[in-house]
This record gives sequence, structure tokens and C-alpha cells, in this order.
Amino acid sequence: DIAEEAALAALARDKRRSDETAVALRGPQPTTGETDLDAFRARVLAKSSKYTAQTRAYQRKADSAQRSVRLNWLRSGQSAEQFDSFADTWQQELRRAEAEAMSGAEAREEEEEAEAEAEEKPSGSGCEGLVSMEEMD
Repeated sequence: DIAEEAALAALARDKRRSDETAVALRGPQPTTGETDLDAFRARVLAKSSKYTAQTRAYQRKADSAQRSVRLNWLRSGQSAEQFDSFADTWQQELRRAEAEAMSGAEAREEEEEAEAEAEEKPSGSGCEGLVSMEEMD
């Protein structure tokens, strides 16, 4: 009786281990649980439309703010030409600041890539202790 129980327990343990090994060999499984392509497509389109709606709302607010500033400028008695030159100056400065920020971000990315490549490369050829056949003679 005890021998049979031990044999059954060993068989169960072997089966459990082989199942765990099979799961590990399959690799990571999708976390969404979606196997239906249409469901995945619908989810992606929903996120995309949400992003588009947020972008449109931001653009409407920005346009409204620009109109408000222009109207306040004109109500204060200053000319439209003065406003246009004032706005152009600020827009040029904004574009310059954006370009500097982009170039700075690109430089940081290049530095990070260079550091990552330096970490990946081994420090030597791995043959430092080996002697050539000619040196042995």
C-alpha cells in the first residue's frame, strides 16, 4: 500500500513538473486574453478615437485662447499689425525653443545608446592569457 502511494505521488510530481516545464517553454502569454482579432481592433480603435478627441479638444482650447488674446489686444486700442508682429516674434521663439529641446533630447538618446553599446561590448578579446604557437618556440 505504501509503495503504491509513493509511486502514485512520484508520478503526480513528474507530471506536474513536466506541465510546468511545458508552460515555461511556451513563453509569456498575452495578458489581455484577447485571441479575437476583431476585439483587438475594436479596442485599438477606441483608444485611437479617444486620443483624437483629446487632441481636438486641446486644439479648440488653443484656438479659443489665441482669439481671446487677439480680441483683448484690439480692444485695448492697439493695431492688428502690431499684434501680428508681436505674435510672430513669440512663435519664432517658441519654434526655436522646441528645436533646442528636440536636439537636446536627440543628443541624450545618442549618449544613452552609446553607453548601452559600451556596456554590451566585452572589455577584451578573451584571449589575453593565450600565447601564440610562435611564442612557444
